[in-house]
Amino acid sequence: MVKQIFGVIWRGLLVSLIILLIVNTAGCTTNEVKKESQHVTLLNLNKNVSLSGYGYLPLSRRYGDINGDSQVNQEDLKLVRDHLSGVKLITDQYAFYAADINADNLINNQDLQLFQRCVNGEINIGGATFYGTDGGGGNCSFQAIPGDYFVSAMNTVDYAGSAICGAYIELTGPRGTITVRITDRLPEGNKGDMDLSEKCYPYIGDPIAGRVPIYWKIVPGNMSTPIVYHFKEGSNPYWTAVQIVNHRYPIKKFEYRTASGEFKEVKREYYNYFVETAGMGFDKYTFRVTDIYGQTLIDNNITHLENGYINGAAQFPVVNSGGKYRLEVKGGYGGGYYSKGEEVAISWLKPKFDNHQQASFKKWLSNIKTIENSLSTETKLIMPGADVMVEAIYDLSKE
Repeated sequence: MVKQIFGVIWRGLLVSLIILLIVNTAGCTTNEVKKESQHVTLLNLNKNVSLSGYGYLPLSRRYGDINGDSQVNQEDLKLVRDHLSGVKLITDQYAFYAADINADNLINNQDLQLFQRCVNGEINIGGATFYGTDGGGGNCSFQAIPGDYFVSAMNTVDYAGSAICGAYIELTGPRGTITVRITDRLPEGNKGDMDLSEKCYPYIGDPIAGRVPIYWKIVPGNMSTPIVYHFKEGSNPYWTAVQIVNHRYPIKKFEYRTASGEFKEVKREYYNYFVETAGMGFDKYTFRVTDIYGQTLIDNNITHLENGYINGAAQFPVVNSGGKYRLEVKGGYGGGYYSKGEEVAISWLKPKFDNHQQASFKKWLSNIKTIENSLSTETKLIMPGADVMVEAIYDLSKE
């Protein structure tokens, strides 16, 4: 009996020892896997191997801000240079994502060039999100233009008290380059951030991503009609509010001629109206409008019309671009500045949607007749001696 009892106890201890050994071995294996996984991630960062997606950052973190000081400056530029030269590698995940401006999952010379251009003041760096808008209303107080869904809100810093309202912005994201008009403000964005119309966002980024890195700059609006003065509802000779519409470049200053013959600058409000709280009087007005490049337009004999639109006499000329003309390609590739008579290749950028809709190309729509084949997704055009806008028209169907 004693032997039987001892045998049972011995077998129990042996089984317990085996189980403990298995558990400890499994634990070592798990720890080793974790260490190996961390090591592989570090190697991926060091070797610039592809990471996940576009490298999404929290909304609180600005693209381009590598060191986390909320700015994109010489220090960030130096960090990219040090990484590429091997002096000091960028191994922090968020810092790596912030440095990958062209969204190719690498830190390379293209990113270095973009940082250099940003520091030089040639471009701005930020992130793009999207929301439902038709371009009407919003902080800029514009009326919607039917069919114009290439619009965007601008972050509060770059909104600059409505100074950016009506500006045309050329922005580039992971999927391509488009031009949008600023019609609203993005309250919670970082400097450089933009909130695009949900209809144009697929041209620059995957809607599933939600937020992608972009870089952008102000470009001239493609228009041949004059600027327009819009008198606000409730405006009158005793309290006069004027909005400038249809301007090629952002407006820097708005003035009117007083009874003494001098021009008086009018304060611009956050909702994009120039408001003279004491009123501009009953006589016909003479207005002087100045854009960000210092170009001025003067219009005489402007009659006050509450909630009405009065055409000016002219439009701001295109700032000298070295004898070249601007080609804007909405929904495709090929945009840029070209000489008169130059042959330019354009191609359709097929948008992607997250609601099971499929886009099928229909035609190119343009104000010129020199497109080789307007029904082909890839075609050519001859550049005239003027700015040109070409837009890709497509149909939507369920997948």
